[in-house]
Amino acid sequence: LRAPANHNPQNSPKLLPVAPYILLTLAIVLAFALVTNFVKALPTLTDYARRWDARDAVIRAESAAGKRDLVIPGLESRYGLPDLQLEKEDWVNTCTADYYRVNSITGK
Repeated sequence: LRAPANHNPQNSPKLLPVAPYILLTLAIVLAFALVTNFVKALPTLTDYARRWDARDAVIRAESAAGKRDLVIPGLESRYGLPDLQLEKEDWVNTCTADYYRVNSITGK
């Protein structure tokens, strides 16, 4: 491919010096959007963490008391990952039981 005979590289638009400013502007807009979404979600995430910690304390207390087959309230699923289920053999339940070193944990 050849440039037209009347093509003069000196007359070409110079976007290259502007590119860093465009990228910086896009990065700032993206960062603002991420921070805004995080701030909006913070109360929900904080509540979920509080309930998770309370449930963890119950599991640890029951395990320390010698209970080996636990029935624990489940939490809502997050980000496509399930929580404790009603079925004892569910993979989440068995992994959770392994983590806490008890025979079984079942959701209710």
